[in-house]
Parts: sequence; structure tokens; C-alpha cells
Amino acid sequence: MKAQIILFAIIAMMRLSNGTVYVGGDFSSYIASNGSRIFVSAIGELLTSDILQLGDGVDLQKQVSAISYLPQAPRCDRNCSSTQACLVTCVPGSDPALFIGGSFTIANGAEMYRISRITNGSMLETDKGVSNTVYSVQAHETSGIVYYGGAFLDATGVPVGSVTSWDGKNWDQMGGGVSFPSTCDASGTQPEIAIVYSILLLGGGGCIAFSCSPEQRPKVFVGGRFELAGEGKNMVKARNIAMWDPAAANGEGRWSSLCDSNPPNRCDIDGVSYRGTSAQAASPVYVFSLAYHAASNMLYVGGLFQSAGQRYANINSLAAFSLTSKSWSIVGGGIAGPSPVVHALYISPGSQDLYVAGSFSAVGKQNSDVLSAGLNAGNIAVFSLTSGSWNTLNGGIPDADIRTVAVDGQTVYCGGKKLYTNQQSGVIGIYKGDWSLIRTVNPSLFPSSPLLRPRLG
Repeated sequence: MKAQIILFAIIAMMRLSNGTVYVGGDFSSYIASNGSRIFVSAIGELLTSDILQLGDGVDLQKQVSAISYLPQAPRCDRNCSSTQACLVTCVPGSDPALFIGGSFTIANGAEMYRISRITNGSMLETDKGVSNTVYSVQAHETSGIVYYGGAFLDATGVPVGSVTSWDGKNWDQMGGGVSFPSTCDASGTQPEIAIVYSILLLGGGGCIAFSCSPEQRPKVFVGGRFELAGEGKNMVKARNIAMWDPAAANGEGRWSSLCDSNPPNRCDIDGVSYRGTSAQAASPVYVFSLAYHAASNMLYVGGLFQSAGQRYANINSLAAFSLTSKSWSIVGGGIAGPSPVVHALYISPGSQDLYVAGSFSAVGKQNSDVLSAGLNAGNIAVFSLTSGSWNTLNGGIPDADIRTVAVDGQTVYCGGKKLYTNQQSGVIGIYKGDWSLIRTVNPSLFPSSPLLRPRLG
């Protein structure tokens, strides 16, 4: 009997330098080859034919949506007494740690509010967690500071704006984070809660945890769904993507939009948005993924949008922003398909290849390019950052909703919901010159909880 995984979706993947692959998402168990049901709740290590659970996982009907890793995580100890404030010390660590975030409130049988650190076989709390779902986790390898993004406004009692970091001692408010405009109508309607789906860290280092000065902390790029960044007089317009510079303003930190209004760029939408007039303002816009290519100093942006930089710039769901020239551009002619969306971008360390995954049927063209055939692509493809050409990975997985990607040399892993190819079905795809799907899904056993990211059709 073939092992059968009872899964709803794989939402997060993390591949380590030693080849280990961790997966997170919405799943609760699998049926092993001997017919026994094995409990695995939302987080595990991907083996050849199994998922090895980490601890007791998280509470049922909850999800792990983000995973990050430190090969040598700092060790921070808090010593408190009744007569004085707590003393926190952080020293370089030698043990690896996995950091996870999601919608859970219990991990390994203990209360942990939406974030946890897994090390030496234990799942540990981070202070008292955050107030709502976490969608992105990024650990800064050289300092050990961990950054969290999501839909939360509180981090263990500290007011934040959907993004924060934990340095072993303090939660960083990061200048108020990101938000939507407040409404002032008589109905008392509350503004939409901003969501951060992706975090990318650039630079920083030479320090450990809370001892890091603002100049030693990384610049933080965030993507999601929001219109503003910062607060008070330092608030800026930033449509769905923004950058936090902790060293700006003499170490106070400042947010900025990815926009240059001067010629020749003439940016007029402060990020990515819908295309055209205000009548299209109800069009959903999201940034789901970010990737950085050091050799070209280029930031790649994936999501669901119709323009980048300029309101009438026809750039659909995949764009590049030059951190040198401050200009936006299309990537390799773009992507096409019914409501094309990019959920995952990945550039391997030292690689010149950009992996693009989501929901699309062609690359090298956009829907408006009626005279261009492009290349048929089944929801995943690779763009060469040197030659500018596309590789469709043997046609990809034509019937799929791919949410995450990990790469190990010539092996490509992808996870998502409802992957179908070669009369196989599953939620994890593996490419080694050809595609195979593992973890066969039994639709009648899907849990009822929704995907963490919005349903896009």
C-alpha cells in the first residue's frame, strides 16, 4: 500500500544547506505504507516517503505558514527577581534553530501564540507571541534577530503594525509598521488591517541580538497588502511594498516607498497597484513574495497586481525593482494566464536563476501580448538572470496552485494545493528532469480551515 498523506495544502518550505527540507501548512496526518495512520500536525521534515513530525506539531485546524532557520542561533537567557528588572544576556550559540509562524496558539502541547522556535528537539515560545496570524518569518543569520510579518497589531503587549522583530530582549515597533488610511465617516468603519506576506533582509551584521546598533541591523523590505508605512509626520505612501531602514534619521529609522518620481522613472503609485483609473481601485492587489539578486542589485517582486511604478505601466504580478536606478521593469516579458498570480520567488545562494511559481499558464508574455505565443508553463518556471531566457521545467505542473518553492541543486521542490500531473495528485511536487508528485490527497479528508493567503479563484 502506498503511503497516503491527509493534507490540505503545503504553504511553506525551507531547504537547508545539508539538503534537509522542512514543510509547513495545513495538514494533520498520513497513512503509512503499512496502513497505520501517523499524526503529523502542520510542521515536519520531508523524507523520501514520509513526513517526520517535529515535536507534537501545532493545534489541529491551525496552520504553519512560514519557516526560517539559523545554523547557529544566539542563546538568550532572562533572569528575573522580585526586587529588580529582568536581566537578559545573549551569547553566540552553536545549536541550529528553526523558526515557525502561523495561526496556531498551541505548539508541542503548550501555549505559544503564533510563533515558535524549534531547537534541540524542543519547541520554545518567543516571549508571549503576537496577537494574530503570522505569514512571514525571516531570521537574520549574522545577528540572530528574527523578523515577523502578518496581520497582527500587538507583540506581547507592544503595539506594532503587522511587522516586528525580536532581538532576544525587545520587540521592535519599526516606526509603526504598515497600515491603511484611517476612516473618519460617521459609520465608525474600522480601516482594513494591513497584512505583510513577505519579508526580505539586506545587509547588517557584526553583532549579536539586542546588542546590535541601528547601523548593524539589516534593511527590511516588506510586501503584502497595505497603503501606508510609518506613523505621524514620518508616514509615507507605500502601495503593498516598502523598505525599513533602521539606521536612517540618526538611528531612529525611517520607512520609504520603492518609488522615484523624478525623470526618467516618473513613479506615480509608490509601489505596485491596479492599472488605470480609480474605477479599478477595488481590484485586489497583493505582494506575496520577494527575492534579491546581489550581482545586479535587483529586487524581484511577485504577487497579484497590474502595474508597478507607474499607474499605466502594464506589468502583471511579476516585476523587478533596481535598487541602483530606482526603476521598475517587467521580468522576461512577464507571465500570462487567467488572473496570473505569483506566490513564490526563489534565488538559490550564488545562483543566477530566479524560480517563479504560482498560478499561470505561460511565460515570456502577458495577457495583453496577443501576438506573442510565449512559452507554455504549468505554474512554475525558471528565469535566467544572465541570459534572460525561460526554462519551463518540462512543462511544469499544468493543473496546480503552487504556494512555495525550495531548490536543492538540480532538484526542485514545490508545495501547494491540488497539484495534478501524469494522472497523479498531491500537494508536494519534486522535479528531477521530470515531475513526480508525492503525498496523494484524499479530498474527502480535507479539513475545513481556509488557506492562509486569500483565495484567488
